[in-house]
Amino acid sequence: MSISKITVLCLLLVINLFSKAANVDTWVQKTDFPGPARINAVSFSVRGQAFIGTGEDSQGNLLNDFWKYDPDLNAWSQVADFGGTARKGAVGFALDTLGYVGTGYDGTLFFKDFWSFNPISNSWQIEQELGLYTDPIYSSGRRDAVAVVALSKAYIMCGYDGSSGYVKQTWQFDPTADTCWTLKRNLANVSDIALFGRRWSVGFAIQDTVYLGTGFSFSQDLKKDFWKYNPLLDAWTQIADFGGDFRSNAIAFSLYNKGYVGCGISNSYENDVWRYDPFHNDWTAVASYGGSPICNGISFIIGNRAFAGLGNDSLYATQSDVWEYIPDSTSGIGELENNSVFTAYPNPVVDYLEINSTNFFPAKNTVCEIYSSSGQLCLQTVLSNSRTQLDLQSFSSGVYFYSITLNTKKITCGKFIKK
Repeated sequence: MSISKITVLCLLLVINLFSKAANVDTWVQKTDFPGPARINAVSFSVRGQAFIGTGEDSQGNLLNDFWKYDPDLNAWSQVADFGGTARKGAVGFALDTLGYVGTGYDGTLFFKDFWSFNPISNSWQIEQELGLYTDPIYSSGRRDAVAVVALSKAYIMCGYDGSSGYVKQTWQFDPTADTCWTLKRNLANVSDIALFGRRWSVGFAIQDTVYLGTGFSFSQDLKKDFWKYNPLLDAWTQIADFGGDFRSNAIAFSLYNKGYVGCGISNSYENDVWRYDPFHNDWTAVASYGGSPICNGISFIIGNRAFAGLGNDSLYATQSDVWEYIPDSTSGIGELENNSVFTAYPNPVVDYLEINSTNFFPAKNTVCEIYSSSGQLCLQTVLSNSRTQLDLQSFSSGVYFYSITLNTKKITCGKFIKK
């Protein structure tokens, strides 16, 4: 073989290795949580910062302290203590500019109170308790439920209320309504008390759909089935089973229109993480969690960044480490790629974004999608001409991402600012 051929082969090998290295997802350790290490805490994100609190420390003490994480500074600071009783197994979520925490257990009582946190005033306020102004028979306190936000409303699902059967209810919370709580369709659309109730499940939202799965069921077994809930139809549909082993007490989040589930308890403590693609209805193993295998941890999204941490390891030692998940280029939308086929301008955008193609006439299966910084699909359109103008006048100010695909294969992507 000639020297020139060897050189070319070596160059191709280097390029191939570099390409593969650039396409590897990973977890990056961040600053440790400074409060007491804990399990069964809650988290929510408001105004570009995450808030973590409540839970149980290594000595079994219940906690009501709260801490703020700034991802830009990679730094923590303490905020006002939770307004209610110290507890574990509560739920947390954010709507608009407020965080919410409710339900949980203090070793004796199953709570159904809910509180809102205002990060501007650094204060907590009592809200309508779970099921208030509805039939009292439905509004029992509970622990180990799941909270997911979709269509500007929160959905509180499943859990354990101390009775012989696990809860399978779906409650909708709308803070703008006079009666904040509305009882929706039970998980899997069933009413039989012996079916489908569970605790220690996980959930996430993709676009306007709620997803829930795994957990520990009423029949006393670990689960790996997964379901999606359509809030507009008030109906549950079963989807592909979780890609890993059956488990409970896992972590979950959504990022760039895909869901992620990992860690938790199966036959052992796990650190595997799996990505769910709703378009293909399948699961793909991604980079394992960066810390020790854990259960009872927390996860949160800030903008388009995913974090997880805390929990306990297989020796039941509570953990303080926090990690950020860095997805690979197959996960969704990355930074602007060098690609001369399509251009998108102006940037920043005031009213209209123009997509132009050069030397490529879009086919009917060329699709442009625009996502918010939190990964929510905001616009989807077919590019039928070499020049397409997108009306973004109704979009709020902020950072957005676009993706252009042909036959579902990504051609290019990028980001822009909407003024």
